[in-house]
Amino acid sequence: MQVTITSRRNGFVLLDRIGPVDENSIDGAVFLPARAPYFWTIEAMAQLGAMHARYMHSFDLHVFLLKINWLNFLSKEAEEGWYSLRAMLQATSDKASSYQVQMIAPSDQSFAQGQLCFAFQDYDHVFQEKQLKKHYKDLFACLRKNLNGVC
Repeated sequence: MQVTITSRRNGFVLLDRIGPVDENSIDGAVFLPARAPYFWTIEAMAQLGAMHARYMHSFDLHVFLLKINWLNFLSKEAEEGWYSLRAMLQATSDKASSYQVQMIAPSDQSFAQGQLCFAFQDYDHVFQEKQLKKHYKDLFACLRKNLNGVC
């Protein structure tokens, strides 16, 4: 049996923009339709945290979501509009980082918040540096200057 999951988004990049970024945090934005599935929220939060971890390591390491320590949805369903996101670095080691991540709804109310843990490792034969490093650097640059929501 083959299962296909589609977000109806180009390349499954849920982030539409990356705003200010520094050594402790990263801001982003995503446009969600009304009643967007909850997994889009989780994925957007994870993509933002992973982008910060990659940025902090100059895109020289493969980064992946290791664990959702906790996650709360504070609204029953998504309303259509622009959501702002913020991921704040809580702790880091040579193998992983923990982030407090928050998503704010268009109505300026907190929509979701959680703590996500990301691991990082050297690129290898499966996660190849030649493809992934350039891909994530280019995606980061596009999302930083993105004005029309297409990367």
